[in-house]
Amino acid sequence: MLKALKADVIVGTKVRLSAEHRADVGKAIAQGMDDSLKRMGRDHVDLFQLHNPLVAKDGGDKLAIDIALAEVAPALEKLKKAGKTRFIGFSGVGETAALHRAIDSKLFDTIQVVYNALNPSAGGTLPNGAPGQDYGRLFDRAKAADMGTIIIRALAGGALSGTTERHPLAMQAVDPIGSAPDLLRHCPSRRVDHADRLLDGRPSRIRHCRREQGAAAGSGAEAHRVLSAITLKYPATNCNTGQ
Repeated sequence: MLKALKADVIVGTKVRLSAEHRADVGKAIAQGMDDSLKRMGRDHVDLFQLHNPLVAKDGGDKLAIDIALAEVAPALEKLKKAGKTRFIGFSGVGETAALHRAIDSKLFDTIQVVYNALNPSAGGTLPNGAPGQDYGRLFDRAKAADMGTIIIRALAGGALSGTTERHPLAMQAVDPIGSAPDLLRHCPSRRVDHADRLLDGRPSRIRHCRREQGAAAGSGAEAHRVLSAITLKYPATNCNTGQ
């Protein structure tokens, strides 16, 4: 469709390595790029990203940070030099220490950052006792490395969507907050208040969301007001408005 419409758009895509790809990471990444370009009818993309969770110990879908730095980054850079992508990046999921290493390596241009009203730890201190991963102020680290940031899971995997219904293509379970009712069980009010203070100092906004019919957000409009406040907190970021 992009080819037919001759659309002037910025295009990004991803590659995910499975266990069998470990034997030749460079070849798998190059093949992933070629397959994507063929499907889209393009000769290049603007951004090509690694989509595996980064961890210390390699296994299955989870990719060891040592492999990412020693094999993935050079393969991505090769595609960049060949003109098949303008920028290279990775999805900021996995273990925090591994994500920090990837950022500090300065081998990537961008990172997708998990950041939302329920887990704002990429931008500030995670409240004591709050569930969820502590991303250790990834925004500050990315800024120091001169990396671009793209917000993902802006609606906390659907917990802020105001409904328990999940799209068939969406992740069906997102620990520790898998659906709207789960928020009330797992998210203490102090955590919600803390998220608000990080945004604009007015706790009434998110507290109102919690009261709506046992859901994390009472309506799509309310959820998107929260999302907008989060985005404005870091104006230099791009925001993926999917769950």
